[in-house]
Amino acid sequence: MMQKAETPYAVIVCDQQMPGLSGTFVLAEVHDRWPDTVRLMLTGQADLTTAVDAVNEGHIFRFLTKPCPNEVLVKAVNAALHQHRLIISERELLGKTLRGSVKVLTEVLNLTSPIASGKTSRIQRYVRHMVQTLGLDEEWKYDLAAMLSQLGCITLPLQIVDKYYSGDRLTETENELFQQHPMVAKKLLANIPRLQSIAYMISGQLKDYQDFPEAMMSKSFVLGGQILRAANDFDTLILRGMNQGEALHFMKRQEGAYNPEVLNALQSTPIERNDIRVRSVGVDGLHTHMVFDQNVTAENGLVLVRKGKEVTFTVIEMLKSFNEGIGVKAPIRVKEYK
Repeated sequence: MMQKAETPYAVIVCDQQMPGLSGTFVLAEVHDRWPDTVRLMLTGQADLTTAVDAVNEGHIFRFLTKPCPNEVLVKAVNAALHQHRLIISERELLGKTLRGSVKVLTEVLNLTSPIASGKTSRIQRYVRHMVQTLGLDEEWKYDLAAMLSQLGCITLPLQIVDKYYSGDRLTETENELFQQHPMVAKKLLANIPRLQSIAYMISGQLKDYQDFPEAMMSKSFVLGGQILRAANDFDTLILRGMNQGEALHFMKRQEGAYNPEVLNALQSTPIERNDIRVRSVGVDGLHTHMVFDQNVTAENGLVLVRKGKEVTFTVIEMLKSFNEGIGVKAPIRVKEYK
């Protein structure tokens, strides 16, 4: 049994033939435990089968035959040390590039389309629950896909985003524009290191389950798109006033739209009533993460906004204009996520 080192080694040199143990097995274990450790193998068996097994199973950097001159071994170890430094440097560079890129993109989205940006935090919560319930690997990919799922909205006019998330019917032209936002995000993300699969997840977030070929159903980027689709629509229905059961019942009636396993995972998503706060505010206290919990009327009795409509920038500006003129009855009761 191998003991785990507190700090992974940079390089390990292992003999293929050891009492009761093969070098191929040892280096395969090393690869599983410390993937950044560079592995060298020494063997007196200079046959093709041993070399192929060693490289494929142990991911060997160099394959050296015995007897191995000291200068050859030293040169190989130095090369392995250089390779280890490259691995660590690349990982740190990619990690910093990834974090920096995501931070910039989320800030751009927040500045250009706050309504879409506000939706992502709620989507993330649903996506995390579904991924954990389904037992999926690389949870961070799905989480990042949720965080960046609305990125393509930066190219859309604000009124289209307002109308869509408020439940208003889009015109045919507006709908065509909105349907393009996942592909816009894909193009923006595809060239960033480690974000290619996430870009594909995002590109499929508006597609129906039945539109994917059966052979592709097991692909993580396809499943990611289906999870995003369910999370997006579920959030929209909840914000429009449905409770969890009503939203899921509505979604299950849309034949072929959603992956049944994804909906089953979504069904157990905990939505406590204390997650949503109901409070009363004035016109100046409205912001885009709220939903109206009553009809909003002007002082003359005219109904300005119906109950269940999401608060958008367009609505806020309209109410401010009415408030300066005719006047808006306050306080206004709204719902918002804590």
